[in-house]
Amino acid sequence: MLLSIVFFAANTLAIRGIVEWFPNVTGWHAVIYRGVAGLVVVITVYGFGRGFHFAPLFKKPHLFWRGILGGVGTGFFYITVIEIGAARATFICLTYPIFAAVMAHYWLKERLTRFKLCWITVGFLGLGVFFIESGTNQDASLFDALALLVAVMSAGVIVLIRKLHQTEHGSTIYGSQAFYGLLFTIPVSGESTLLLSATATRLLLIAGFVVAWGQLTITFAYRHLDVSTGSSLQMILPVVTALGSCLLFGKRFGMIAIIGATITLVATWMINRQASQKPLPVPTIHPKNS
Repeated sequence: MLLSIVFFAANTLAIRGIVEWFPNVTGWHAVIYRGVAGLVVVITVYGFGRGFHFAPLFKKPHLFWRGILGGVGTGFFYITVIEIGAARATFICLTYPIFAAVMAHYWLKERLTRFKLCWITVGFLGLGVFFIESGTNQDASLFDALALLVAVMSAGVIVLIRKLHQTEHGSTIYGSQAFYGLLFTIPVSGESTLLLSATATRLLLIAGFVVAWGQLTITFAYRHLDVSTGSSLQMILPVVTALGSCLLFGKRFGMIAIIGATITLVATWMINRQASQKPLPVPTIHPKNS
């Protein structure tokens, strides 16, 4: 799970750099190449009888909804980043661990103790302190509501991933997002994707491969971690990304932001003091059953 945070942060920083070099690149282009790279990775590494099967993406409702929620949610997230800023959008979207913990409690019967719920809330408040210097005092808008919807969708995705591990290989679970995200984004971006320079296209594809490994590592991590524990670890992502921004782009953070980051890190450590669960079994799925 921690390794996935490194991949996600690297992708975010790479996309930021690409957009600075090529202003015509949009978030939709990033989603397209995430999908392309994701499908290439799962087919190359896990295809041909090694775990990934394409047919279930059309036949099994849980895989369909995992793909739709993941793909559409990613696109909506980029919209909120553009409209209300990265800090505000990320802060709202990162409320998803709370929603995910509650959903998993009722749908997957995972035990949600007061201890965990308390520290998840503290971690969320720490993120609020972390972002307070960079835009959370704006007037509310419909895009804030859209960011909150992304948080709920992200929570649903995490619960579906955990549920799907009972019957599906991790590569198929991630492949559903890569496939349906691609289908959703191509009509939205239109022909602008074809007008990108060769250099921008190559860089977007590299960034897509980076985030593909992030998606795979987070998917496989949920075989071992319950929803509340795994999702709480993802709350470290903005802190890691901020450190990368500081090193690569010269961004500086004040004492308030440092205090907020510390609160989030402490809360995450408190939640994850317990050992992880016994992993769910890796299902053996034969092509004839797909």
